[in-house]
Amino acid sequence: MHSICPVSLRTPNIIVAIFQLLLFSTLFLSSLPYWSPANVQAVGSPDFSIALSPSFAVYPQDMSQLSSSIILTSENGFNGVVDLNFYWYNGSSDIFISLVNPYLNSGRSVTETVKIFSPPLPSTGCCGILGVTGSSSSLSHSANLTIAVPSGPDFALSSDLPSITLAPGAHGQSSVTVTSIDSVGGRVFFPPATLQNSRFSGGWSFYLDEVWLVPGSRGSVMFQVYAAVDALPGSYVFKITGSSFSHSHSINLTVNVSPIVSGDFELTINPETLVMHPNTSINATMSLRGFDGFSGSVYLSAIEVSQCCPLPTTGDPFAPRAFARPSQIMLGINGFDNSNLTIETPNLPLHGNYTIEVFAQSGSIIHAFNLTVTVPPVQKLFTIESDPISINTISGRSASSTLTIRSVYGYAGTVSLSTTVSSLGSIQARVSSEVVKLQPQVQNQYIIGSLATANLTISSSSSTTPSGMYLITVRGTAGAYMYTDYVIVKLISSGPSAQPSTSTSSSTRSNILSLPITIFYGTIAALVISVAVAVSLLVWSSRGKKDSVDPSMTNI
Repeated sequence: MHSICPVSLRTPNIIVAIFQLLLFSTLFLSSLPYWSPANVQAVGSPDFSIALSPSFAVYPQDMSQLSSSIILTSENGFNGVVDLNFYWYNGSSDIFISLVNPYLNSGRSVTETVKIFSPPLPSTGCCGILGVTGSSSSLSHSANLTIAVPSGPDFALSSDLPSITLAPGAHGQSSVTVTSIDSVGGRVFFPPATLQNSRFSGGWSFYLDEVWLVPGSRGSVMFQVYAAVDALPGSYVFKITGSSFSHSHSINLTVNVSPIVSGDFELTINPETLVMHPNTSINATMSLRGFDGFSGSVYLSAIEVSQCCPLPTTGDPFAPRAFARPSQIMLGINGFDNSNLTIETPNLPLHGNYTIEVFAQSGSIIHAFNLTVTVPPVQKLFTIESDPISINTISGRSASSTLTIRSVYGYAGTVSLSTTVSSLGSIQARVSSEVVKLQPQVQNQYIIGSLATANLTISSSSSTTPSGMYLITVRGTAGAYMYTDYVIVKLISSGPSAQPSTSTSSSTRSNILSLPITIFYGTIAALVISVAVAVSLLVWSSRGKKDSVDPSMTNI
């Protein structure tokens, strides 16, 4: 009979038992691969990812189009439609995408392209941020496109007419002017204008939708609008936006629809032809006269039309510009009034004939008048300035003046210098450099002109050169162009001055002895009489003092 004794397990025995059990299970299960932890995988839920390539871009300064690729990738067997939504977190711009709800197949990727049409910021700054969000059921992922807008020159927009008044069924237009600021150059384009308030019955567009600017110039486009015959009277506000590759600006223009105007008016301009040089401004007078009972507001605008191409074009940056001031005239019944038309030519050495087309409009009545502007060829491409312009010098010595040659109209090239003197052989004048070169200077990537300097040295042949005023002519030539400057020289002679003669007494004596005898003795007699008279006067003077006694002294 066996007795069963209770067994007590201490802690060390438990640890050994557990170790043996783990060792046994490892050896026993090693032949069962499906129990290996390396073959156990956790499968996630179907999902997708979104990315932008590139995710950072610089808005271009040239003609290229900014765009980025939206890349959607299926993960864990995702299959379905992904809705794309776009948000501007910083800035704003028009965008385009061909498909906003692409279908994503399992294990595949889909690429869509988003295009940006204008700078996202109204002025230069850091960055515009476009957020792109993809959603499908409860899934949603986002990615951002950061667009840096580079710093650069700017421009300003203005409208010749703050408002246009139309009758139903009539056309109207207003010139929109783009002015270069900080030497901006390049293209400013105009996307379609947008109506800001109620629905407008009619149509609108731009006659030319872009302007090419050169530094310091202006350009214009014509905003045209048509009111349908059933257009309701009222005011309609249009937003006009001009964009370059670094800036975007907007202005509002109001179109007023009014009933049809009765009567008519005429427009005349005096003078009808103008001759203007570059960088000048002239005013012409526009006269308005109503008849047949006409009364109302007349709006004036002007646009330059170039004939350089097969078809007339506007917005030529090298042509004159015209502005009506004031641009709105109120005529009473059969009234008469005037307005100024200011014509400006750019600071450029271009010449030719240009046409300024002036429009006068009141409701459905429009009259046009053509003004011809002729710009003759320029006479100089540079100037010469001397400093100082007047020089005082002494014969036998030299003096100098500094000549500064400045380009005009951005001229770059060589200028030949020569001098002539009003009195040949008296003084000489020469320049340190007979040929100077005007190099264009560039600031902020734009040409701002150039200058060069030379020394003018004046000298005389000897110390005996006579004193006097001399005129030096400095002449500069560049091809057929010539410019002249003048320097006045006052020369003081440094020759030997008159010295006192050491033989003055002998000379005088010989001259006296050579006189005729009568004159000689007459001279001696005159001297004797003069001495006698002087002695008598002296004696008489002394006696008078002696005989004159002070009465106060008689009692002594």
